[in-house]
Amino acid sequence: MPRYRDDTDDAAAPRGRRPEARRRAHVMQIFREAAGHGTAKRAPRGDVRAQASRITTDEAALRRNVTYDVENLTSTVRLDAVVPLDGHERVARSVLNFGLVDLSRAGASTASRMAIAAAIRQALLDHEPRLVPETLSVTLSSEHATDQRLTFDVTADIVADPADLPIDFVAEVDLGAGKMDLRPVRGTGA
Repeated sequence: MPRYRDDTDDAAAPRGRRPEARRRAHVMQIFREAAGHGTAKRAPRGDVRAQASRITTDEAALRRNVTYDVENLTSTVRLDAVVPLDGHERVARSVLNFGLVDLSRAGASTASRMAIAAAIRQALLDHEPRLVPETLSVTLSSEHATDQRLTFDVTADIVADPADLPIDFVAEVDLGAGKMDLRPVRGTGA
């Protein structure tokens, strides 16, 4: 299923993505911006300006929309935290299982810290196609870590044209509450 408007099956695309995806706005971004600008109504046939504004995007808007979607992703608990999805692999990998693992049972052990970092990275890989997988890194930060609060540095590049855009987040996990707060560090355009 295409995640970007006008996706085609071009085998020569860099990093496993289609060339058109590097210039196109994510479909949710198109809806979000149209609603925000009051242009959500159907444009008259042949109105090139309305069509162009819905297809392409600028750097600040792209960063702002990725940040918004990543914050929503990391503040949502996955379906498989409450409903066993054994034998339903396609559902487990789909948008129905959107979000992070349940952090309320996570501990402060080294293995648990590594598992949380891996879960954050996997959720981003599974549900945020605008991030370049090879650049996505989730590392434990020792600066602000306590027994009940862990801090992770999340860095990645956003797919863009002519060059990918770096974006950084700080993810603070409160082990007592089982919640995560994700804040952008730089380059959000917000």
